[in-house]
Amino acid sequence: MALHLIDGTYREYYWYVVAYLAVAIPASVGLLWPGTRPRVRWSLAAPFVFMTFAGLMEAWG
Repeated sequence: MALHLIDGTYREYYWYVVAYLAVAIPASVGLLWPGTRPRVRWSLAAPFVFMTFAGLMEAWG
């Protein structure tokens, strides 16, 4: 996805990819960081899960 941002391959999806990466990076840090509380993990992963389902609905809708 980041490569497409740099290339400008799919310019119409630029902000979708930026938003998805903006929630994916904190979610991956929250899920992979050792010693993180489950409540914190879910609070960091919830926007990622929401954006995944929102992207699927946008693609299929």
